[in-house]
Amino acid sequence: MRNAALEVMGLLEDASFVVANKSLGGSVSGSKGLAIFAPMANQISGDDVVDELREYAKLACNRDKAAGWYDAVEAMMAGQTQDVVPGGFSFYIEWDSDADLDLYVWEPQELYAPWMGQTTPNGFFSGDSANTGLSEEYYSANDYVQPGDYDVIINYHQDGLFSNSANVTFWYYEPQSSSDWQSAGPFQLDLNQELGNFDNITDLEQLNDYSDWWYPGNLSRAAAVARPVRINAGDRAITLRFQQKKSAPSLDHIRR
Repeated sequence: MRNAALEVMGLLEDASFVVANKSLGGSVSGSKGLAIFAPMANQISGDDVVDELREYAKLACNRDKAAGWYDAVEAMMAGQTQDVVPGGFSFYIEWDSDADLDLYVWEPQELYAPWMGQTTPNGFFSGDSANTGLSEEYYSANDYVQPGDYDVIINYHQDGLFSNSANVTFWYYEPQSSSDWQSAGPFQLDLNQELGNFDNITDLEQLNDYSDWWYPGNLSRAAAVARPVRINAGDRAITLRFQQKKSAPSLDHIRR
């Protein structure tokens, strides 16, 4: 066993070792290392909408009786399947200053933002604008996602070095309703009137009464029929006060 492990390590360290692939993309044409298949729970649905493991089982490498990785993956995923629905939607915000804004997406189960990390159970984010230096953030859903609401919340977190306001535009892409990107805004954000404690509101629409949050709307994914995107209309001025440290709001008491 030790000798076999050393042989594998030797192969991986060999600069000439390349993973065989049929991709024509230049980004992976020179890939090196060992390719491991480990699906996420939403890649194997209990209602057979999607089953990456089933497709993986069809590969020639898994027809060899000596191959045991498929059995290992099957064991790891036992009991972890879930019902999923088609996703593929995206949210994107951009603004015209060096202020620090945050894009939050309230997935069916939890609230996420780029500053918390770039992956979620149902999609992935761009980097945090405070780290990238770009006045933009985005969220892209996986091809298959958990059914439920996906609420978009935008927070003006902190002034920039050269500005104390921002005009933010929200863009969204919903493949089930249109092949084009749609937008709302721009809306002005500054430091005039902040919410403070989320205990002061009972639903997300009330965020629009304060200056440091903007709730442009949500979209829903249901197992049978998906509701259309709902976007708030009308010009508003939105503002914020400086905060020393980012913290996610508690939405446990909020109605959806």
